[in-house]
Amino acid sequence: RYTAPFAGIDSFLPFQSLTTKSHDDSSACLVGGVDPDLQSGSRVGDPDAAQLAFFQPRPHRHHALRAGVSFLLSQEENMMSHLIQQLSHYALDDMGGGEDLSAAVKQRLLIDLPQQQQNFSLLAWVGDECVGMTNCLWGYSTFAAQPLVNIHDLGVQKEYRGMGISTALLSAVETHAGSRNACKVTLEVLGNNLIAKASYSKFGFNAYELSVGTGKAEFWQKYL
Repeated sequence: RYTAPFAGIDSFLPFQSLTTKSHDDSSACLVGGVDPDLQSGSRVGDPDAAQLAFFQPRPHRHHALRAGVSFLLSQEENMMSHLIQQLSHYALDDMGGGEDLSAAVKQRLLIDLPQQQQNFSLLAWVGDECVGMTNCLWGYSTFAAQPLVNIHDLGVQKEYRGMGISTALLSAVETHAGSRNACKVTLEVLGNNLIAKASYSKFGFNAYELSVGTGKAEFWQKYL
């Protein structure tokens, strides 16, 4: 497996099988890619469940803390709590609607989300603090006859933006999608979210247009 660094390095860094974290190396950052197919309840640092890679982060006021992206092990209630907390941060942001998720929705997420077999989630960490997340859905392209991945949610806490964390999340999603022969990764973005649009464009995303003259795709919905 491969993952991408936060530091803007063009090439992916291969995972290395390690048995311990380098706690004494303050300049090293840790990425833990836990295979979601594993049934172990272990997280980053367990040699039986995780493969790790090191990279250099961008300079930041939080100093050179270890930072990375890990697959969420949905059977761990603690990890689910981290995910729901990040969803709460995302919902409270102006670009997330500016209103927190209700207690009832959070409770249903704890129960329902781990049962969704077509989903996978990633958590972003700085040191031992969870600072971002993405929730993704597997789909299938009938035009390509291949799987695809839709990024349903992606958020990074305000105080940790500018470190390249969203790029690391996108890179991890792309790599995981490619490992399952997906033909593309899709996402939706609000028209006035200029910062996110610039980031996605820099990463290689473009507004969807089937052919010249047909117009760009629009994301519509109907509440039930």
